[in-house]
Amino acid sequence: MDVIRRGRLGCESRRLIHRILASQEHLIHSIQLTTSTLTAVPTVKLDPGDPRRRCRMPGHSKHFGLSDVLWADAEIKSISVGYGEVRISLVESTGKTRAVLCRGYIGYQMTGFWDEMVVERAEVVGSDQFLQENIGNLQSRYGQELPDTGCPERNGRLWKILKIHLSDGAILKIVAAEFSSE
Repeated sequence: MDVIRRGRLGCESRRLIHRILASQEHLIHSIQLTTSTLTAVPTVKLDPGDPRRRCRMPGHSKHFGLSDVLWADAEIKSISVGYGEVRISLVESTGKTRAVLCRGYIGYQMTGFWDEMVVERAEVVGSDQFLQENIGNLQSRYGQELPDTGCPERNGRLWKILKIHLSDGAILKIVAAEFSSE
């Protein structure tokens, strides 16, 4: 039984698995389902999400600076655009008011908006056609070497895309250098 590494299971658990495998063949089918949850190789540990959410949405959200935002069922109240940041004010399903800051933005877009401003989910991605369109537009006007601006975050020239999917199917995309919440 080399599949299960030493130290992962207690001695009693290992003996039980050996007994089941050695016994009747019809039990092997049920143990195969059980062993699918036992991994022999190290895996990436997912962020389990917030247990208070209706949809816990496990994943690596903690890596993009917005892990404390309860996206599912949040309602967007306003979006304001300044020189260096896009600010999204929203009310989480718990009733808590939050602000999501997108600093060093180079573009934003809302496609397909109709009636709802309720968030279904949000994600940050490193590559997207929308990002390429924004960079291409800037380079067509300023050349391959973009000049510095008055926004230090924008001058870093490393952008990601925040995609906020709304419950009616609309998608808000913001290309920015940094994402945070307050």
